[in-house]
Order: sequence, then C-alpha cells, then structure tokens
Amino acid sequence: MKLFTRILLLTLSLALVFGAALSALTLRRAFLDNLSRELERGVQNSGALAASLLSGINAYAALRDGDAAPRAARISAQYLEPGAHFALVDAQGVLVFDNFDGQTAGVMDRMPEAAGQYRLVRLPGGTFQALKRDVLTLQGDYRLLYAQRLDRVYRQMEEQTRGAVLLLVLLCLALGALLFAGLKASFRPLRLLGKAAGDIARGDFSARAPVIRPEDEVGRLALRFNDMAQATQAHVARLTEQDQAQKRFIADMAHELKTPLTSIIGYADLLRRHELDEERRARALDAIARQGERLERMGFKLLYLARLEGGQAPALLDCDAGELLEEAALAFRGLAEEQGVSLLADAQPARWRCDRDLMLALAQNLLSNALKASAPGQRVTLRARQAFLEVEDEGEGIPPEHLPHVREAFYTADRSRSRQGAGLGLALCERIALLHGARMDIDSAPGRGTRVRVTFTGP
Repeated sequence: MKLFTRILLLTLSLALVFGAALSALTLRRAFLDNLSRELERGVQNSGALAASLLSGINAYAALRDGDAAPRAARISAQYLEPGAHFALVDAQGVLVFDNFDGQTAGVMDRMPEAAGQYRLVRLPGGTFQALKRDVLTLQGDYRLLYAQRLDRVYRQMEEQTRGAVLLLVLLCLALGALLFAGLKASFRPLRLLGKAAGDIARGDFSARAPVIRPEDEVGRLALRFNDMAQATQAHVARLTEQDQAQKRFIADMAHELKTPLTSIIGYADLLRRHELDEERRARALDAIARQGERLERMGFKLLYLARLEGGQAPALLDCDAGELLEEAALAFRGLAEEQGVSLLADAQPARWRCDRDLMLALAQNLLSNALKASAPGQRVTLRARQAFLEVEDEGEGIPPEHLPHVREAFYTADRSRSRQGAGLGLALCERIALLHGARMDIDSAPGRGTRVRVTFTGP
C-alpha cells in the first residue's frame, strides 16, 4: 500500500474513532440529561396524582360516599398525561382501581419494594418509570402504583444517534476529500523527487528535483537530493573523462610501441635475411639499439608515471638547489653541444624541501623538451630560486590551441612528426609538481619559445 493511501486511511480512521467517541459521549450526556428531566417529571406527576387522589377520597368520604376511592381514582385518571398509568391498592392489598392495559400490566409486578422510590422497567411494549407512593386518607391508607412511559426519551436518543452517525459520515467524507486534496498537493514534491530519481536511474544525470518549499522537510530533502545529483553528475563526468583518457592512452601507447617495434623488426629481419657489408650492418645495429633505447626510456617513464599516479608519497628532504641544477644540466651538456644550443644554468643560493630524485627527473624532462624544441644558435636557460624552478628556451613555441593538452600523456602538438619524447615528459613533470604541492605554469607562443615554471607553494 502506498504511503499516500496509508496516511489517508490512518487519518480518516483516527478522525472516525475520535469523532465516534466524542459523539457517543455527547449523546450519552444528552440522553442522561433528558432521562433525568423525564424521571423528575414523573416524580412530580406522581406526586400531583397522589395529592389529587388524597383530596378526592377525603372529599367523597366526607359526603359519606362508600365508593369514594374508586370514584376519585376515575376522576383523576381523566387528567393523566398521555403514556401514564396508575393503580390504587387499599391497605389489605385489594386493587381498587387501575388503568393498565395488556402491554403495561406487567409493570405492576415490578414496582419498587418501598414507597417513595422508583425504578426503570423494560417490557416488550416499551420502557417505563415505575413509582410507588403512599396515599394516607381519612377513609384509610392506600398505595399508589404509578407508571410513566419513557419511550419519548429513548426515541429521541435513537433519532439523535442516527443524526450523529449521518453527520459523522458526511464529515468523514468531507474530511477525506479535503485530506485527499491536501495530501496530493503535499506529496507532489515527493512525486517530482521520485521522478527525478527515476530519470537519474535511467542515465539522465542532469535531472533535478524542483524545490517548491525550501523551508520544509521535503524542500530540504530536494535540496540535498539536487546536491547529491550534482555531485553524482560531476563524478560520472570525471569517470567518463578518465575512461576516454584511458582509451586515448592505450591507443597512443599502442601507436608509440608500434613505430620502434616495426623499426627493430625490420632491421632485424634485414640482418637475418641478407649479408650486409660492415657499414650497413653497423647502421642496422645502431638503428636497432636506438629504437630499443627508445622503448626502454618509454617503459621507464610509464613505470615512473604509474608509480606517481598510485599516490606514493615522496620522501621530502632538504637539498641544495644549485647542486641539483648543475647535475641536471651536466646530463645534457653534451647533447646541447652536438645540437649547437647554448645551455645556461642560473642558480641562486636556495634550499628546497623535496624528493631529490623526483625533482631531478622533473628538471631533466623539462631540459629534454627544451632542447628538442631548440635550433642551433638558440639558448636554453635553467634557473633555480628559492620559490621556483624554471626552464626557458627560444625554440618554435607551442600554438595556443595545444597548450591545454600538452600535459596529457602521449600528446604532441604535431602528430605528423616523430615523437621521440613519447609525449610523457610533461605528464611526469605535472605529477611530480603536484606531489610536492607545487604549481606548474607553461607560457608559450609560436616563434618566441617556451617557459615552464614550477612554483613551490609549500614551506
């Protein structure tokens, strides 16, 4: 059963129970009040009848009428209210007079024991108030047996009960209609919330629940749901982006491995199938060695990047920035001389708290990229300050549309060229900088070179 139906039925049931209980109490109170008034009236009427009989019997006895009691009773009976009956019994228990009929005669057998008392008597013909009174006259003592119908009181109670039941039913129907309309309006935000949840379950992560009344519980729930949906959408977007990046990574990796492997296999097959002279044989072996070294470098970089991506915390120690800079430059001076590029190291006294091996790898990767982009006669400058490490070249620069992507693994600005760096250097540098709490900024433009600065934001 739906929550809407349960609340509706529960509310109507409670309203019906409380309404019935309140109606029952009200009806009982009204019935008891009416019955009390009717019984009091019966007592007064019986008293008036007893006084009338007393006066009549005494008057007829003074006239020496031997039939004084029956005569007085017959006269008094003419003035009885509708539904009233009485009998007159003398001191010896002889019935002097009665006007009870066949339906009411049983009341005389169920009169109270003592005079001056009354009781309620229920017979198939109705409910009666039975009273007994003494009538003490000059002619002798008599006993008055008085009965008064109470059907009017019970009939009025039945009519009031039927009216109350009808009114309670109408009120419940009206309350049900109002509750249905009110609950439907109150549950509308929940229905909309459920619809939004269903849309998200079906893959529409942009679905949001409308916040109709933000101050109530449902409104606050809708706000929390929208926050959750926003976080879920962002998380799914990140996962999608990571999935696409992984697919690109695998595709690029396959492409990168294909080129050197094809070259190695080709030269190896050439050596196996043909007898070459020493010069051609040396060139083939040299090509195989170079492509093998390229694969080795690529493998080391991939393993290094995987280790960094795994979140392994670096071992931070104090190191001399000048010594680190000189070691990084020393590894590339021979290559710079072969290319005709000037390699300058500019280090001021500074000490960095870093992982020395990682920082050395960062500096060497930046230097390697700078030398590849430089032409003979140009300069590559490596700078070290307390707050940053910087590598600047005068090479061809990077077009603006490629700048947002150069930190991605395997990305190169010109895919038609040989990708000797395998597109992994800047990805490594970016990750190393992040592990040190540093920020890596790249400033470049075609024709004016590239400057990469790693700024230390921590202590």
